Amino acid sequence: MRIDKDFDVKETIGKDDVAWIHRRTSDADIYFVSNQKNQQVNYNCIFRTEGKIPELWNAETAATSDAAIWKNENKRTTVLLNLKPLESVFVVFRRPSKNSDPVASFNAKADSSAFLEAAGGHLYLHARKNGDFEIATRSNKKYTSKVTNLPQPIEVAGSWTVSFPPNWGAPSKIEFPKLISWTEHSDKGVNYFSGTATYSNTFHIPAEMVGENKLVKLDLGEVKNFAGISINSKEVGLLWKTPFVIDITNYVVVGENHIDIKITNTWANRMIGDEQEPPDVDYQKSTYKGVPELYNGVSMLKFPEWFINGEQRPSKGRYTFSTYNNYRKENIPLPSGLLGPVRIVNEARIEIY
Repeated sequence: MRIDKDFDVKETIGKDDVAWIHRRTSDADIYFVSNQKNQQVNYNCIFRTEGKIPELWNAETAATSDAAIWKNENKRTTVLLNLKPLESVFVVFRRPSKNSDPVASFNAKADSSAFLEAAGGHLYLHARKNGDFEIATRSNKKYTSKVTNLPQPIEVAGSWTVSFPPNWGAPSKIEFPKLISWTEHSDKGVNYFSGTATYSNTFHIPAEMVGENKLVKLDLGEVKNFAGISINSKEVGLLWKTPFVIDITNYVVVGENHIDIKITNTWANRMIGDEQEPPDVDYQKSTYKGVPELYNGVSMLKFPEWFINGEQRPSKGRYTFSTYNNYRKENIPLPSGLLGPVRIVNEARIEIY
C-alpha cells in the first residue's frame, strides 16, 4: 500500500533489538520504545511524524527532557536514542519545532559513554573521560568543549561488614574480605539466605572529585538483586535494574564517607535451603510427565495438621512455607548479594549553550 513504516531503526543491525508501540491523542504522538538487548545501544530511530520536538519521558524517574540529536526529513523525524541495557523511554511529539536548532553531529571519540542532555533550553555535555568534544547544530553552529580534570575512578575496596536480620539462618554480622556471592561463602546460613542484608564500608573522596561542573556517581557493578543506598546516614535511593549507578553528588563530603547498601535477593535460595531438611508437607509427586528432570514445581496435597492446629512444625530447619513447592534439594542456589566492583566515578556536566 506504499505506507511508510510508523517506526523504524536506521541501523540494519538494530532492527530486531527495539520494541515499540504508538498511540495518538488530540495534540500529541506518543511512542513507547524499548531496548530488548541486555547492553547499551545507540540507535537512530525514525518516527512517522514531523514538525514537532521529540521529548523524552522517563517512566523510572519521572524526568522529561528534549532529545538532543534529531532531525526532520522526508516527513519523518529521526531521533538518536541512547538506551541503557533493557531500558525503555516514551518519545512524545507535541510542541512545534519551528525555530528549533537541534544538534546535527556530536564527536565523542574520546569517550564512547559521553552523551548530550537538553534541559531548560540549554545543552549539557556529560563525560566520564578527559578529552576534546565537538558539537554542530543543524544551522551549522559549532561548539567545542575540553574535559581535562577528571580523576580516575576510585574502587571502594577493603573488608565489608555485612549484617543479616535475626532468625533467618545467617549470622547477625560477618566480614567479607572481598565481595563474593552469598552462595560462595563457607557458612550454609549465608549460602541459603533470602532477604535483605546490609553492607557497610567507608571510602575517601579527594578534593579534586568535587566542584563546579562535576557529578559524583556510585557504580555498584553487579548486584543480585536490589540495592538501597545510604551515604553518611542519608538515604540516596533504590536501584532495581542494570546499570546499578546512582548520583551521590549531594551526599558526599571531601574526606571520609560512610556507605550502607541494603541488598535484597529473591526467595529462591532460602526455599532451596529448606529442601535440605526433612519434609513436613505433603506435595504431589515431583515429576513432570513422568520425567523427574522436567520437574517444575508441584502443588500441596492438603494443609498439614501441625499447620491447622497452630503447632510447631516438625522440621525445625525450615524458614519458609508454601502451598506450591517450586524447588528441589538438588537445585543450585542463585548468585546473591553485592558482587561489585563498587566504584566512585566522576562525571563532567558542562553547559554548552
